Amino acid sequence: MSIVTGSNTIIKENLLAQEVVRLLDLKFVIAPWANTMYEWMIKQKGDTVSIETFPRLSWSSATTAWATISTSTFAITKDQLVIDQLATFGYKFSELEDVQSNLALATKIAEQMIYGQEKTIEQFIIKTAVEGANSSNVLGSLSTELTASTIAKAVEDIVVGLQEQNVDPSTSGLFVSPKIASLIRQSSYFTGFREWLDVRRNGSIGRIGELEVMVSNNIGYKCMIALDRDSVHFAAQWTGFRDEVVNGAFSRQLIWEMAYGSKVCTENAKRIVLYYYSN
Repeated sequence: MSIVTGSNTIIKENLLAQEVVRLLDLKFVIAPWANTMYEWMIKQKGDTVSIETFPRLSWSSATTAWATISTSTFAITKDQLVIDQLATFGYKFSELEDVQSNLALATKIAEQMIYGQEKTIEQFIIKTAVEGANSSNVLGSLSTELTASTIAKAVEDIVVGLQEQNVDPSTSGLFVSPKIASLIRQSSYFTGFREWLDVRRNGSIGRIGELEVMVSNNIGYKCMIALDRDSVHFAAQWTGFRDEVVNGAFSRQLIWEMAYGSKVCTENAKRIVLYYYSN
């Protein structure tokens, strides 16, 4: 007689292999660059917070030292960060599966909850950055193919784009896909530099043109994205996590829910530079 344990038929070796492969995915490199300073203002106080942004003020030229100085007014802009996204995670498994598996199923499912949470947050932050960037800060095109011989100039164009907006590239991060990271490592532009040999050997990108370059599988767009820690505001509210026993059955379920939102404020849109490509 065969025993029906649910949708998770235990094949120990295959289950272990799949678990290892999933946990090899790159995690949480984008989220630390989001500004989360407003999360405490939203907790227990609704779903919206007003973000005030101070404008850039400038000097005026003059010719007479004793003349009356003309003044002008300035306006502090206000943007709304709204928690308007909801994500849930729920899985059920039988107690028998937990007993028969060579994995601690509850622990492994919880690990995947965390992975899924990171993926959801990072992709949403990138989406907010892409949609919130100024149109004047969009470089390249979906018909532009990047190669090992052109990637260095593309990165330099991003650096220039930030500097033209008075953004210090040394405080910004450049997020690229694994494929673009490979082109950077192959670039002949850096051949001959001892430090670059270390980059090629170790696979770590480090800094290029003052930008800290990081690799992520969560970008989701054919573009390189440069931003600093003030570009995207993000906040999350955790409804809770439960590990429940299903009534009347030897089975358990793990459920988790979170609400979240992000915003690129009007003044901060210039702090994001995008470079699109075709490959």
